[in-house]
Amino acid sequence: MNSRKAIDDGIYDITETLPKSEIDLEESIKNNVHASLITEIKFSSPAEGNIRQISDPLQIADSMISGGAKALSILTQPYLFNGSPEYFIKI
Repeated sequence: MNSRKAIDDGIYDITETLPKSEIDLEESIKNNVHASLITEIKFSSPAEGNIRQISDPLQIADSMISGGAKALSILTQPYLFNGSPEYFIKI
C-alpha cells in the first residue's frame, strides 16, 4: 500500500483551504544563531514499523516548536506512515 493507493482511495480529496503562513522559513533559518531544526511528525515508517503511539499531532507540534523547531514536516501518507491530511489541517 503506497501513496498511489492513498490518492486512489480519495485520502487527499480535501475541500478545506488553509491560510498561508506569515512565517518566512528561509528568513527564520538564516536569522537563527543556533542550528535550525526542521522536525518531523510521523507515527510509523516502512523501515521501522510503528515508531510511537498515535497521539494528538497538535500537542506534538507544540512540543516541537517549544523545543526550538523552526519548521515541521507533517507526514500525511496513511499506509506507510500512519499519517493523515487531517493532521496537517489541524496543525
